[in-house]
Amino acid sequence: MKKDARLKELAASFNVARFFSCDSAAHVRFAEIGATENLQTLTVRELAEHLLIETGSVNVRSFDPLSASRSTRFVYGIETSDSVLDCVQANANDGLYSIVNETIDVNDGGVSGVLDNGVVEFGSDATPRGVESDKFGTLPRKVANSILESVYEVSAPLGNLDVGRVEFSIHPQPVGTRGEHVIVWEQGDSELKDAEPTPAAWPTSFAAVVGDKTCGLLIADAIGVPVAHARVVTRRLSPFEFGRPTGSSTRWLRTAPGVQQQGRFTTSRRWIDPFKLLQTEDPHGSQIPAILAQSEIPALFSGAATDLGGDQTTVEGVSGFGDAFMLGLEPPTELPAQVRRSVEETLGMVREELAQPVGIEWAWDGQQVWVLQLHLLAAPPATPAAHAALEDWIRFDPSDGLQTLAALLDEASLGRRGIILTRRVGATSHIGDLLRQSGVPYKFEVPTFRT
Repeated sequence: MKKDARLKELAASFNVARFFSCDSAAHVRFAEIGATENLQTLTVRELAEHLLIETGSVNVRSFDPLSASRSTRFVYGIETSDSVLDCVQANANDGLYSIVNETIDVNDGGVSGVLDNGVVEFGSDATPRGVESDKFGTLPRKVANSILESVYEVSAPLGNLDVGRVEFSIHPQPVGTRGEHVIVWEQGDSELKDAEPTPAAWPTSFAAVVGDKTCGLLIADAIGVPVAHARVVTRRLSPFEFGRPTGSSTRWLRTAPGVQQQGRFTTSRRWIDPFKLLQTEDPHGSQIPAILAQSEIPALFSGAATDLGGDQTTVEGVSGFGDAFMLGLEPPTELPAQVRRSVEETLGMVREELAQPVGIEWAWDGQQVWVLQLHLLAAPPATPAAHAALEDWIRFDPSDGLQTLAALLDEASLGRRGIILTRRVGATSHIGDLLRQSGVPYKFEVPTFRT
């Protein structure tokens, strides 16, 4: 079956981009462009003009009816019927068929991806071919479906796509032949077989739209662990909500940068002007795509936890809120066994669902553990180590802040140097995160005493 015939068949069951196709004689074969009657009686020019009036811009892609492997041309963003005719005729002169379809903006804040055998790969600002890049994420279908439903407020967006391998896109505004949010581009046989769980990967291009922090919390919420209710305002999408009520009327204001940057941007327990905050901390609009207003968790204990590999974990925390602990300003304290056990169970649940080592920030309210942040771990967490062959150490006081540490790590990475911390901090704190990610050796200063 030729590509345009498969597209016509897809249109019978799914929402597809409005299109018409032509053969190698530049004659119309199929047309799905809306409610116009007797489409096959219209000329190429008439169909192009109708589609352009409806959509403003079209693409012309070509295919060889005899060879699926032959490389063919693709022209994006055509705005006149004359240009459409020229492209169709040029394809015909080369013995190629043409498909003329509406241009759907891949930079509208939506996502594109591929669903195959219960695994979803998706990202933003790209076509479904973006699965070939490292900016698309990989998540279980249940998790991805819940996230996309929350963000785009579309009921079960992947619910009826269980038909082999499906290339799709989801858009903030209705598009396509049926005026819906979900577009199906191609459908074929599954390329994945039942095997071990597919390890999750972070959808970094999607995180650049909703914020890395938001992305992690959406994933945790989709898995089913408690996440505090959040209202999210982004630069590119209309506001959306997710999470569970905590019983508190206090709202925390949290900035959500597109890339994790430990402790750099504001988190406030009181409401402050978000517009002024963004103008101050991100005047060019390039680093903070979203702000969260999140319900407070009445925390009796708070902290962080990370995988050590296998079934081993590190759980650290303090009583009350954990802000000072995460910034390295307060050392971890002994946690009650019940708290530690509950955090380990939560961490294990997330790790099992994502088939990857994870790290979380958490709060315990006396009854259950809430996830405050979730990240995949690219490497094991840092542990203090003595490096006998390393004699040049740069001294760092944790009270000097994360930005100072980041600069010192850049300096140390240029040569065989390490970081010596003037006092102990949690391995799961933001300072521990920075040290782990940098790969720079570190140790704690041994205190000296006078008699």
